[in-house]
Formats: sequence, structure tokens, C-alpha cells
Amino acid sequence: MANNVGISTGTGATVATDQLTDESHVQLFKLLGGVENDTERIPGDATFGLDIDITRIAPGQTVSVLGTGTFAVQDSEKIADNAGFTDGATKLTPVGYAFDEVAGTSLTENDLAAARIDSKRAQVFALEDATTRGQRATVQATGAVLAAILTGTTVSVVGDRSHDDTDSGQPVKIGGRAQNAIPTAVANNDRSHLITDLYGRQLVSHIDPGMQVLRQVEGTTQATGSHIWLPTSGKKVAITSYQIGTGGTTAGVMTIWFGAAADATYSQGTDQTVFRGEFAPSTTARPGVVMSLAQPIYAVTADHILRVTTSAALSFYLVFYGYEI
Repeated sequence: MANNVGISTGTGATVATDQLTDESHVQLFKLLGGVENDTERIPGDATFGLDIDITRIAPGQTVSVLGTGTFAVQDSEKIADNAGFTDGATKLTPVGYAFDEVAGTSLTENDLAAARIDSKRAQVFALEDATTRGQRATVQATGAVLAAILTGTTVSVVGDRSHDDTDSGQPVKIGGRAQNAIPTAVANNDRSHLITDLYGRQLVSHIDPGMQVLRQVEGTTQATGSHIWLPTSGKKVAITSYQIGTGGTTAGVMTIWFGAAADATYSQGTDQTVFRGEFAPSTTARPGVVMSLAQPIYAVTADHILRVTTSAALSFYLVFYGYEI
């Protein structure tokens, strides 16, 4: 039968129409499939209208659900969390990241958020511990990552010059601490500073020139524990050199010794003796002693006074150099 069969008004089948308010009629249609000779009708009902196959939506079009209806989403290409990935087979979806240098609203546990990139499109990461979540590296204001040396780890400091090379560049050197006063004592086995004088010369003997102390006394009458050197409270006298000169014609024994503040009488074998000897000066001879010590003579006890005792009215002239510790 040919297409497009005509229907004459008043004869043949009744044509279904919808009468409008102006009494005109609009013909009603039923939708069939578009295939040639197809008699399959497109289904629908009064509640939801036409049934539409949304699995074949044209590109660029959107689908909205009205009322309480739902439609299935095709997600067979997705991979569940912790599922296996097959190299060369599993499909991936390219993603983009946000350039965001300004701190936004803080997130709470399990919130979703966009990953970040910098202005060079490089992704922003945090360095986190391999096993502990939330334990991350600290970045300082200078941009440097704060690193700590683990306990028990050995770190070697190596300069850029070997022994006997010409001194240049930035070799690792040690430095001393310049001082012109005796430093505070440290405890046995403590780490201490290497000390130099104010010109950078390492002190391998006793003292910097500024640490030196001079004491000079003389007398013409019998000395009975007279003071030569009264140390600063809590200090010990260290003698590095001394001179003894005599005069007149009176002979006698001279004893130079260390004694406590209340001890003015020399006790042989008990008190610490520095010098003991007899002088017999005359009009033609003036005996004396000049002593420069390789190792200082130290007072054994702090606050002990360096004293002189003579057995007669011996004329004497004493000069002592040293320091206090």
C-alpha cells in the first residue's frame, strides 16, 4: 500500500482530535519507531509521559530528572578503591588541579577537595612519613626543609683542602677563644675551649700577658709569716718565676711558703714550702736567687697566702710573677 493515504471528512474512520478553547481541533498522534514499516509504538503513560532511552543521549546534551524518578549511571569503566590496576588495559581519565596560593576554608576529616598546582603547573605535595599519617616534613620560611640528624647517625665534616695543600677556598678549620683573663674552671672530663691570647696565638704554656700578676715586697727586720701574695677570694696562686735579693751584713735563713689566713708560723714538713735557704750577705757580696720555672708552683689550697719568714733581721728584696686560678 502506498504511503500517505487520504481521509475524507464525514466518511471512513473517525480521526482523533483535541478540541481547543476556540473550538478548533488539533489532531492527536501516536509515535512509532522510525524504521521502515515499523509498527512498534513508543511507550508512555499519563504520569511520566514518554519513555526515553537515556543511554543514547546526543553529545553536548544534558538529562534532568523530574519528580521522584531515577536513572542508572553507566560506571562500568570505574575502578573501586583498592582494586587492581592492569597496565595497558585499565582506562584512565585525565584530571586537572587548582592553582591556589591563598589559604581557604580548613578541611575536616574525609572531606573532598581539589589538588593544588603552582604557577608553573607543578603539583604541590607534602613529604610524609612512610608509615605514620600526618607526620610531615617542616619547611622553613627560607624554603629549606628542616632536617634533623637521627640519634646514632654519624655525620662527617670534610673540608675542601687536604694536608699539605695550598690554603685556599673554605677549608674546615678550628678556632680558639681569645682571652686575657683566667676562664672559669670546668669539671674533670668536661669539653673545653681552645684558648689563645688576644693576638690569636695559641696558649700552650700558662697565660695571656693580661693574666700575669706581679708581687714585690722587701724588708730589713725579721719576717714572721709576712704577706707576699694575698690571692683573690677562692683563688690559688701559681708562681711562674721569682727573684730573691739580699743586702746588709746580717745572715739568716729565709723560708717562702704557703699558709692559711690565720697561720703566720711556718711548720716545716707541714706547710707548703716554695723556697728555703740561708743567706750571709756582706759588704762585698750580696747573694740572691733568680728562678724561672718551666712548670708553675701552685698553691695546693685555695685562699692560701704566699708568706716569708726569716730567722734574723735579714735585709731582703723579693719579686714574684705568676697568676691566679
